[in-house]
Amino acid sequence: MLLVDCLSCRSKECCIFSKIKNELTKKNWNELKKICFHKKGDIIFQEGEIPKSFFIVCNGKVKIYKTSSKGNQMIISIRTPGSIFGYACLCRDDIYTATAKVSENSTIAIFPKEFWIDLLKSDFDFSLEIMKLMCSEIGYLQMRLAQIAYQTADEKVASVLINHIKFTTNTNKEPEISELKRSDIAEICGIRIETVVRTLQKLEEKKIIKRKGSNIKIINLQELIKINGNR
Repeated sequence: MLLVDCLSCRSKECCIFSKIKNELTKKNWNELKKICFHKKGDIIFQEGEIPKSFFIVCNGKVKIYKTSSKGNQMIISIRTPGSIFGYACLCRDDIYTATAKVSENSTIAIFPKEFWIDLLKSDFDFSLEIMKLMCSEIGYLQMRLAQIAYQTADEKVASVLINHIKFTTNTNKEPEISELKRSDIAEICGIRIETVVRTLQKLEEKKIIKRKGSNIKIINLQELIKINGNR
């Protein structure tokens, strides 16, 4: 079993762990988690299973998706380092309503259901942070529903690109998107991959983005925001 100290984790500032104020809760969080390495393609949980744990991405990526009766997939979200997932079903005491699949080799922290329940009961401040997180995710899903219903393909792709900008560096001030596949964009938007390819090509011809392998550099962020309709 891998050992990872949350206190020295590089992703702790974007993790729910950073919101914990109680020192005993921090200690229990650090001691009770189990760290597992998952290879690309591994299934962490499947839609319809009974939840027994919640999860944090330590490094790597996990996609959360639903599958239609015809076998078509739609990505609900992509979880990156620091992201928590699988917790909402524990709060509802219900089955998983989506599948979690590892998109690239990843290290995942796993916490038992019993710890989650005790944590919510014993740490009021933490419970408030979880409520804020849930409200934020509900708002994001409402925005996604509006996008699917009303936005054009160009607006949908622009929105996905904007939502997945993660970093800039001292040597490169232009925002960049790392390891976001065209198939992922298509599944998030609910459009065909051919449409995504054409849209990315148009954006590159207009010098709004520049593609390099699986990375996308945003050259003109303001123009991309305009295409998104300033949503």
